[in-house]
Amino acid sequence: MKNLLERSCAIATGLSVLVDHLLVKVPALKSDILQTSAHIQHLTAMKVPDDTVLSHLNMTNRWAIQESPPFKQMDLKALMANWRMPARAKKDDHIIQCVDFVRFYLSRACDPVEEISRYAVRVSGKHAKGPTKADLPDGIVDTLIKCLLDGLRMGQPELDRMPEELMSNPTQFWTEMGDTDQARSSNLKERQALRDAWKGALRGVLGRAL
Repeated sequence: MKNLLERSCAIATGLSVLVDHLLVKVPALKSDILQTSAHIQHLTAMKVPDDTVLSHLNMTNRWAIQESPPFKQMDLKALMANWRMPARAKKDDHIIQCVDFVRFYLSRACDPVEEISRYAVRVSGKHAKGPTKADLPDGIVDTLIKCLLDGLRMGQPELDRMPEELMSNPTQFWTEMGDTDQARSSNLKERQALRDAWKGALRGVLGRAL
């Protein structure tokens, strides 16, 4: 009887500890789920230039990942030329397009292939998946984001310039932005703001792809 009572007390204590742990963890988990859901909804609502789908044909540069074991050298423009938009993705679902292309790259990024499972991308200061995983190298993150922006027609070098510079040295991109310098300036600033918003959002895309 004494042994049975001791076991019952031990079980009760263990259950109490478990309940306390869940009471602490569940609200945090619920908060993370809500934040992730809101983040995905925000990404889905983001705009791109009219009539745009992710494509190597939109690119103004040839983006490449440099070899740094376990990561292989990879020509991302050539890779995107061989990528096909998934059947489940609508032409205006640019998030799904980006996630699918990043996964297409990640599936052949490393040698050996399974090494990619050791990496994650931080979003909001923490790992969305696998807190013990290593950060995907900054150079690869930066190159992937620039490649995706370019594939979505937001990689033009003019987006890094001021309207006054382009007025003095107009390019085809600038002249096609509107009929007057005032209209072009307004459209350029709008495109720059759009590009900057996507820069941050694409980190979430990389995290989701991993």
